[in-house]
Amino acid sequence: MLEHLLPSLRARVATGADGSVDWTLVRAPATDRDRVLLSPTHLWLRGIPTPLHPKRLCRFYPRVANRLAEAWDDPERTDRLFDELLNDRRGKRRGFPERVTMELQRLERFHARRPRFGRSLAIGERLRLWARR
Repeated sequence: MLEHLLPSLRARVATGADGSVDWTLVRAPATDRDRVLLSPTHLWLRGIPTPLHPKRLCRFYPRVANRLAEAWDDPERTDRLFDELLNDRRGKRRGFPERVTMELQRLERFHARRPRFGRSLAIGERLRLWARR
């Protein structure tokens, strides 16, 4: 199905002398939206207790904060995202600075304690309701 994309992907992937993949060439380039916190992310932060606000994550990694805010109302998706962010599957990743990692771990614990029943409003729906006020 996606076989036609493989040659172009392989052409973009550079490997080092040790055979490791240079993921910077595979990752999508950052856009302007990745460099700032989006409105739904600000709304998401309002729903998190102030002591748990990921200040450094939002300042230095707004793209990641935006992804968390987008996934927050879907528990399984949020679990997968935390797993992706906190566990190195590629090998030799630098990872986040220690303080950002601690913020992510606190958010993950907070997320794990949230009730998982019923249907909550998605961020987009909450934003539309908030904008009507």
